[in-house]
Amino acid sequence: MRVRPLLCILVAFTAAGVVYSQQQQGPGSRSADAEQGRGQIDVNVLQVPLMVSVTDSKGKLIPELGRNDFKVYEDDKLQTIRSFNRETDLPLSIALLIDSSGSVIEQLKFERAAATDFFFNTIKRKKDRATVLYFDSTVNQLDVGTRDGFTDEAEKLAEAVRLIKAGGGTAVFDAIYIAVQKALSHEEGERRKLIILISEGEDTASRLSRS
Repeated sequence: MRVRPLLCILVAFTAAGVVYSQQQQGPGSRSADAEQGRGQIDVNVLQVPLMVSVTDSKGKLIPELGRNDFKVYEDDKLQTIRSFNRETDLPLSIALLIDSSGSVIEQLKFERAAATDFFFNTIKRKKDRATVLYFDSTVNQLDVGTRDGFTDEAEKLAEAVRLIKAGGGTAVFDAIYIAVQKALSHEEGERRKLIILISEGEDTASRLSRS
């Protein structure tokens, strides 16, 4: 059984860092109730959910934390935490990045096996979604038969992974950037977004810098 501990902190923000913001209205936009002396005030409050996972120095999850263990700041101003919930089974959106450069030719079989094993042990049908990007000197998204490259079928992901060939440089930074900006940024709703990177780690071909 998978357990995905996740703390969700809901914070009330405004542009000025104050908990509430009152919508400004001109003289001609006052409500009928206000005109009649009822004193109605329209208030808009923007609540921003912050999803947080906390681990100790050994990487072990710390699930017993509560609202009072957190402080949230915006522009150095302390915000008010409006609600605090523990979410243990949010849907996953996963971008799996596989190094297919020439330097991993000997390890490519292991990478394919690790990716396949991960999908079959992680993806829940009709709930989680995953996509695969492989990179050498360039970054490519595997075709799994869907328009956006995401699927909840581990079999399709595994079948696509088997087609990866190795060769070329290593564009790690480009791959991470594209995974965030082009793939995961379009995943909507309350989903936990993950990047899984399988690589030797040494970048030799990215157009983007580490920063």
